[in-house]
Amino acid sequence: MTPASLYSSSIKITLPTQPNSIRNPSFSQHGRPNEHHSPSSQIRRNRNPKTPPPNPPGLGRRCPAAHPLLRRDHRWASNKPLQSLEQAERWLRARALGPDVHKFAIELRPDHSQPDGNNANPTLIGVMGSHVPPRIGYLIHAGYATEALRALVSHLFTHIPSSSSGDGNGGTTGLDYLEALTVTANAASQNVLRKCGFTYCETLEGEFESWSMGLCDSAVYRIARPGMTLEQLGLLSGTEATVEENMGGPLPIQ
Repeated sequence: MTPASLYSSSIKITLPTQPNSIRNPSFSQHGRPNEHHSPSSQIRRNRNPKTPPPNPPGLGRRCPAAHPLLRRDHRWASNKPLQSLEQAERWLRARALGPDVHKFAIELRPDHSQPDGNNANPTLIGVMGSHVPPRIGYLIHAGYATEALRALVSHLFTHIPSSSSGDGNGGTTGLDYLEALTVTANAASQNVLRKCGFTYCETLEGEFESWSMGLCDSAVYRIARPGMTLEQLGLLSGTEATVEENMGGPLPIQ
């Protein structure tokens, strides 16, 4: 079962359900770690894992905030910008609900000194999660992508078991790595992935179709579960070339 919220230094990463928390209480009001305290985490759950999630009022409450975000001209997206609140709500519902959801809304924390502070009008700055593990994705453009992705990676490796642990019936479940695909021209997204420990593994030609740019090549980045390596998992595709080398030069600065 997925906890409803992750708290980081300056953002709150929230499932569109009732508020809940994984929190870092030792951060200052300005979003920087307090010098004399080490961050700690606490997880509290308020959903029975044996029952399906409700049709939450929190989703409708957040949709008005999500509407401007999802309408923006995202040239890296496959779908066209959404034109209505109803479209935004359908988009969120299709990705946010389920018994084992790992999709989050990313909000600015209303008060860094009070991790559990309620905010009637949250500032939604993005969405992030894993729709089909091990692949992750994010839609955020407010300078918080690295912070949010680090929290997500830690969450997924903590709450999804290793594939080597088995399922008790001779089979395997879980995952030992995470994967992200980004258009090769999207230097900003690749920079976020590298800062979060992801490694460029390969380029897939014509893998992604953008609504505004047509067919695009995708750079594949992966990160192994702590204690494992991509080499051990056979996920480097036999090359250590960088995406810049495969593209014939440095990525554009964005």
